[in-house]
Amino acid sequence: IILMTAITKIPDQVGQSLTSVSRHRTYTLDEGQGGHSKERYWVLRTLVTHEELPEIIQAIEESDPSSFYFYHDIEGTSRKYYIEPIS
Repeated sequence: IILMTAITKIPDQVGQSLTSVSRHRTYTLDEGQGGHSKERYWVLRTLVTHEELPEIIQAIEESDPSSFYFYHDIEGTSRKYYIEPIS
């Protein structure tokens, strides 16, 4: 499982692109503010599989080329978390 985090100023477009690529996935949305710039932005987080990652990255880049994103493997969760295999 991978945690994908995208930072954007256009959360509706990025969120829509994520769900259009992977309809069975959802995301968490948090509002943020730059510590130095004080600019408003949004942080989208979603859990995906390694197989889904390339499509998710492409969707983020196409929907907001100026976004910043990063991802990393999740080694544990506070409770059982199951992601259905892609069919």
